[in-house]
Amino acid sequence: MKVLAIIMCVLCLVSCSKPAQQPVANRYDWVLLGDDFLQSQGQKASPNYIVQLPYDHGAHYGFDVEWWYVTSNLQDGLGQEYAVQWTLFRLRNSSAGNHIYMGHMSLHTEEDHWFVEKYADSRLGTAGVTESPRRLYIDNWQWLGEQEQALFPAALTSSWVTVDGHHMAVDLEFATSGPFVFHGDNGYSRKTANQSHASHYYSQPFIDVHGQITVDNNAHSVTGKGWYDHEWSSTLSSPDTVGWDWFSVHFDNGNKLMLFRMRVGEEFYETGSLISNSGQVSTLTPQDIVLRLQKSTDVENKKIPTQWRITLAGYDVDIVVTALKPDAINKGSVEYYEGPTTISGSHTGKGFLEMTGY
Repeated sequence: MKVLAIIMCVLCLVSCSKPAQQPVANRYDWVLLGDDFLQSQGQKASPNYIVQLPYDHGAHYGFDVEWWYVTSNLQDGLGQEYAVQWTLFRLRNSSAGNHIYMGHMSLHTEEDHWFVEKYADSRLGTAGVTESPRRLYIDNWQWLGEQEQALFPAALTSSWVTVDGHHMAVDLEFATSGPFVFHGDNGYSRKTANQSHASHYYSQPFIDVHGQITVDNNAHSVTGKGWYDHEWSSTLSSPDTVGWDWFSVHFDNGNKLMLFRMRVGEEFYETGSLISNSGQVSTLTPQDIVLRLQKSTDVENKKIPTQWRITLAGYDVDIVVTALKPDAINKGSVEYYEGPTTISGSHTGKGFLEMTGY
């Protein structure tokens, strides 16, 4: 689940007359409201809509916000761990009649974490989504499907220079070994208990990854597992939303888990999907999920949750999710946590954790 605060902030940046005069950090609480700023002008997610592929791999321009997102937990031949996050956001700017695209890229080694953010206006032609071939791009960052309208197999290529002068490149190949997964009710994903806020949301958690990561001309051949999300909505959160916590897990036995908590005022709304290694989905309700914070770490005067315990009643799952990097904070238009995790307890594995609002 991607970062509504960031999305709202970007729309503010492109719509306000003097955005540079107001620090983004000071606007965090305001932009998170979302509904007040956008006035929910776009199409609403509907429980009657059935997500259909490959059609719904494309853009849904009538909705206010949309994102395509992939993470990878990787390892080189020496056993060194790496992780990659790549996200393309589409933001409907109804007042100007155009769309703003935003790209996020983060790369993790065992020692370091780098993040970069970029924007493009749809009217310039430097970012967008095409159907055949299936292409997602912003400037020189590109996801390219290799079979006409199919999303997979695909290649992800990107390169950039960090603010401190490091030269980075990611060249990864993605192939699937299982089915797509539709969260909630056939891809209709509720975000609040009263069902007033929802999205259309599906994933591909069965991705085999191989390729190359380059850091300052040092190339590393890597392999691992990937997780892909695609989500779109015009009503993601209520005005009382504080933030959210999102978990993806690759269990070593081949099963998968997506778990999501929306923090609304003093209350939580939790949902998720437990996925067997054959692709069978068990939709998790709030009654199925016990999510406990085990540990927080002080990072730049903030308390960042870095260890969680997840218990799924009736599914024999009792795991501890530990962030590998307490300081994996993506410092873009709005700061948020995004980084790799390790899984212990009743099951072992690896995954990714995203948290906003801390």
